[in-house]
Amino acid sequence: MYRRRERLAAVLVVTGLTLVGCSRSEDLGEASDAAAQVEPVAGRDVSRVTLTALAVLTLGIRTERVRAATGDGNAAVGGTQVIPYSAVLYDTKGRTSVYAVTGKRAFERVAVSLDRVEADGLAYLSQDLDPGTRVVTVGAPELLGAEEGVGGE
Repeated sequence: MYRRRERLAAVLVVTGLTLVGCSRSEDLGEASDAAAQVEPVAGRDVSRVTLTALAVLTLGIRTERVRAATGDGNAAVGGTQVIPYSAVLYDTKGRTSVYAVTGKRAFERVAVSLDRVEADGLAYLSQDLDPGTRVVTVGAPELLGAEEGVGGE
C-alpha cells in the first residue's frame, strides 16, 4: 500500500493534482476524479483551491498561524508579523504571496509584503494578514500549480 501511495503522490504532482486512472478507491480512502477543485474568487485575481482529504495527506500539507513578531523582551514589534519563510511564494515579477486557509481543505493565495527574511527561517511581513490566519508552510507550490493549471488537462 505504501508504494501505491508513493506512485499516487508522483501522479498528483506531475498532473497538477488531477488523479488519473484511479478506479480502485478502497485502498485510497475516497473516490474522486479530481484531487483539486479550482474556482475563481469573486472580485480577486486568484482562485480558491479545494483539495480532497487524500490530496491533503498525500501532499503533506502543513499550516502555521501568523503571529506578531516579538522583540528581545517578547514584546510585540509594532505592525510586524512573522511566518515561516517556507510559506512564501514568488511570482515571475518578484511579488510575494502565501496560501491562506479559507475553509475545510480550501486555500486562497494572498499577496504579502516581505520586510525581511532571517537566517532562522522566519519571514517578517508588514501587517498584511489577520493575526491567527493559517498559512500553508508545506505544499504551497503544489497549490500554485493546481491554481495555475500546471500539468492539468
